[in-house]
Amino acid sequence: MTERHTQTIPTPDEQPETDAPAGANPWLVLVVLCAAVFMLLLDTTIVNVAQRKIQEGLDADLSQIQWVLDSYILAYAVLLLSFGRMGDVFGRKKLFVLGLAIFTAASALCGASAWLADLFGISGAAALIGARVLQGAGGAFMMPQSLSLLTVVFPHERRGAALGIWGGIVALGAIIGPVVGGLIVTTYAWEWVFLINIPVGIAAILATLALVPESVDPHAGRRFDWGGVLLSGLGIFALVYALIEGNAHGWTSSLILGLFAVAAVLLALFVWWERRHPDPMMKLELFGIRNFWAGNVIALMVAFGMLGIFFPMTLFLQGALGFTPIRAGLTMTPMSIVILLTAPLAGRLTDRIGARWILITGLG
Repeated sequence: MTERHTQTIPTPDEQPETDAPAGANPWLVLVVLCAAVFMLLLDTTIVNVAQRKIQEGLDADLSQIQWVLDSYILAYAVLLLSFGRMGDVFGRKKLFVLGLAIFTAASALCGASAWLADLFGISGAAALIGARVLQGAGGAFMMPQSLSLLTVVFPHERRGAALGIWGGIVALGAIIGPVVGGLIVTTYAWEWVFLINIPVGIAAILATLALVPESVDPHAGRRFDWGGVLLSGLGIFALVYALIEGNAHGWTSSLILGLFAVAAVLLALFVWWERRHPDPMMKLELFGIRNFWAGNVIALMVAFGMLGIFFPMTLFLQGALGFTPIRAGLTMTPMSIVILLTAPLAGRLTDRIGARWILITGLG
């Protein structure tokens, strides 16, 4: 019988407040990380507004345009967990810079998708979808490292304020994205919704190299859990692909039900593997902490409710109501403006009174 290995999870009091160099300025680090995350969110919401222009420019059908959006999400979801753990082991700054480089290069490929289609003899939509997969991989490198680096450079008593500002910048990207996207596709070619990322990405890479300290998880082992990476990646791929294609193929079709079954088996094997690995990529003991699992469930519900409206709402506003891209973008901004204004305040209040009442107020 295989011996089960367990690993003690340090309590917050046992963990160092920061392992960043003493000279690191946490507020400058926050600016750099927020700028990079802003680029990610800006790109996501820009593409939502620009989808009709992209469809016309590439002579693509609706299914292909949906995959321009979904390919990014699929790559991001599959790789996020694994890349987050890689940052703990190999260095968060290294992987953050790598993610920035991949995302920036992929943005250039997105803008050149028509040229790539002619070069390789494929459809423009296929070239764009492939580049969007690379963008998703870059985003999966960046997002978990940005949050980990913030928790490293900010002491506990100021962490809530920093994360609140980070959340506000995320909302700002969602606000500006539709408007900027509308302006770009109205005034210029649709390719510029991707090419605009290039100067921002290059500047963010240089700023990260100069200002952001390197850090690793001092409690992480150096034997990386490649089995966990494989099982979680394949399981999440099957699950997310089934969710994306369920409406097209039918939720009770053999393909979709088969994918759900495969996902269940692979994710169950992932749990089994993690419980026995000496240095698992996911510490399952965390799910015994009520605040951890409850916070993740709440985050899932909020994200599902808020972000799930972007794609159908954009189609409805521009297709059914005949809105221009700019007007469609402006129509979707009020919710994000409220988030932008309240997120930093909520972060500061969390530092003072804790998260419970903030969550209850927000959900209520």
